[in-house]
Amino acid sequence: MTPELTYSWYQEVHKGTLGEDAFERALPLATARLVAITGDEVPGRCEAAWLHALCALADADAAVGGPHRGVSSEHVGNTTLTYTAEAAEESDYEVVRPWLAGTGLLYQGLCRSGGGCGCLA
Repeated sequence: MTPELTYSWYQEVHKGTLGEDAFERALPLATARLVAITGDEVPGRCEAAWLHALCALADADAAVGGPHRGVSSEHVGNTTLTYTAEAAEESDYEVVRPWLAGTGLLYQGLCRSGGGCGCLA
């Protein structure tokens, strides 16, 4: 199960700067994208790191326009998006890696223990 992020935790512990409305708008998609990276089984010892990663992902989205962050132009007919150089360089993985490195939550391979990586066994 993933930990629940509250706005008070975001402000007081993570020291986030988004307003509450912007935070609430960014949170559902940021959560879904982080779960896609880490899975939804977060061990207790990794909860704070996971919450910080979620905050960082929400901040990144709000700073540059949501899930299409870094789009510098868009053409609707036959769909064309052009990304800024910065956006092309920074993936969701890059945003959350500083917080999750060393936790085992970024490992997406097979595990011999049957319960995920050694962190989750």
